[in-house]
Amino acid sequence: MATAAVPHKITICPPAAAGNIRDLKFDRYTATRRPFPVHAEYDGEGFTSKQLDFSDYARMSTQQRKQSGERRLPTPAFALDQNLLRAVLVRYLEKRAHLLKPQPGTERERMLRALAVIEKRRPMLESALKQMCAGYLELKRAGGDPARLKKLAEEIENFDTVLRLNTNVAGTLLRVIHLYYSVGLDSVGVGLELGLKPPHIRQILWRLNREWERMHGVKYEPKPRAPKPPRVKRESKINVLTAAQTAAASTLQIPYPTCETHRPGNRSSAAPDEYQNYVEFCNRLGSPPLPEMQWRAGRNTRA
Repeated sequence: MATAAVPHKITICPPAAAGNIRDLKFDRYTATRRPFPVHAEYDGEGFTSKQLDFSDYARMSTQQRKQSGERRLPTPAFALDQNLLRAVLVRYLEKRAHLLKPQPGTERERMLRALAVIEKRRPMLESALKQMCAGYLELKRAGGDPARLKKLAEEIENFDTVLRLNTNVAGTLLRVIHLYYSVGLDSVGVGLELGLKPPHIRQILWRLNREWERMHGVKYEPKPRAPKPPRVKRESKINVLTAAQTAAASTLQIPYPTCETHRPGNRSSAAPDEYQNYVEFCNRLGSPPLPEMQWRAGRNTRA
């Protein structure tokens, strides 16, 4: 006996309320499928693969570069407009060439002038780099100070980076902006692409943004330092006058009596004339002497 088909009930849900576009996120685990190095798919007629097996993959080195996703700061306007980007780039190159004020001429003429100044400094930088390398080798062979060697190695690396960047500074800056803002790589990914360190990438981007804001009248004022707490003058717990008198008494050459009861080896007590000698010494110095009991107590303690 056939059973009658029951129609499915369809419920149409109302559209959700519109939210902030920044709340929308791309879920790579749901919308994409990660390709593996060793992978094959059946297309109905046969298998297609990347012609790699696990033995090939075992001899490979792999790198995975992900997009940065959301950023803390918005994308600047010059990264989305070629005209604005050209203006910021030209001004940045002028600053790098130590041309502090905007130069006359078109943007192309200004850029070529700045690049010529940068290239003119190359022989001086190369000469300084060679001198530092020679000094580093000489200091290392002589067993020099490790701290000095470390600092010299850092300076050599800095000069080498400057020379590498000045070879094609305009193209490198454009690639940094494109990879970071358009492709969505983070500073680590951009650094791997260009052979630079991530802090250097972040520094370049910060300087470009700073120059863009300066061009639009944004001035940065130094942050006010927190006031230091008032310095409280503490009174010394040591009586300076007493300490000076005690030190003077200890350095005074006081002759010991020749009697048996007060030999130099017997320091338990002092002869009566020793305190009188101390009083006379203090009078010559112009300072009041200690009381006899306090002077004898300090003498016994030093003994």
